[in-house]
Amino acid sequence: MWWLILSLSLLPGAEGWEFTVRGTCRFEPVPGGVVLVDAANGRPLTGLEVELHFPSGKRGEKTDTAGRVPVKGGGWVLVVHPGSGFHHPCRRFVVAPPSGSRSGGFPWRYLGPITGFALILAALWPVARARWRRREKIRQPAAPEEAPEVEFSPLPSRTFVPWRRPGFHGQVQAWESGRPLPDVRVRFVEHGAAGDTATDEEGRFFLPAAACDVRFEKEGYHVVLVARPRGQVLVRLMSLPVRALWLLRQICRRHDRERYAKLSPRQALSRRIPPPEVIERLERLAYAGEAPEPGELERLERDLAPEGDG
Repeated sequence: MWWLILSLSLLPGAEGWEFTVRGTCRFEPVPGGVVLVDAANGRPLTGLEVELHFPSGKRGEKTDTAGRVPVKGGGWVLVVHPGSGFHHPCRRFVVAPPSGSRSGGFPWRYLGPITGFALILAALWPVARARWRRREKIRQPAAPEEAPEVEFSPLPSRTFVPWRRPGFHGQVQAWESGRPLPDVRVRFVEHGAAGDTATDEEGRFFLPAAACDVRFEKEGYHVVLVARPRGQVLVRLMSLPVRALWLLRQICRRHDRERYAKLSPRQALSRRIPPPEVIERLERLAYAGEAPEPGELERLERDLAPEGDG
């Protein structure tokens, strides 16, 4: 190409000829419109004719000083530059924002996913709320399974020393959960003298070999007495509401051995299980948060003398 231009320029009279090389252009989308730029150097092209082809018709525009052409109306728009003396024609499809929308406003293309996500949350909200309420609900203490309050296990074998008697190791746990109970006061008698100790963070304690009449006490729990500890001792303390339910369970056992574990105080009253005044009192102690008087549960247990499993 260049050799042809050079040869033509050497012809006689060629110094008066003019040659124009047309470049290419392209549209670059910007918020609210497009910018017409030179494809070679990326500079904006100003004052050029641009056609906007909408589904409803065609409209002509001119690029401004920044090469920008506003595009509005909604949907797909074909932007066409028909060409000029220095550039070939170019075209591009762009998505025009709806008429009246402002640049930097709400991104309407996200409206569908946001609406769908909001509907999913609205559908799952009742389930989540029910589970949360069930989790946060203060559960009433359930009637415990039958298990002894005190268990003894033999000490592990060790070297026998005749002049030294081993002491008693043990642990205190909560009846309903089995978790260790710290700071439980342990009173005992040793050679006629009163002794006192407490459980550590793991609920463990140690008693001297001559300890007897051991008493385990903690605020909010039923007192447990051990006359003669032996070996390793495991003590389970009942909270006072659970102790009231346990006593109610022993009363109901004498009248309905098959379903006594599932009877509530209201059901026991409806079945006319005596004595009704005691059952009502036990219901208040178990569910109404009332604190029993000192020795009240022990007195009720003695007076009613509930039968054992046998």
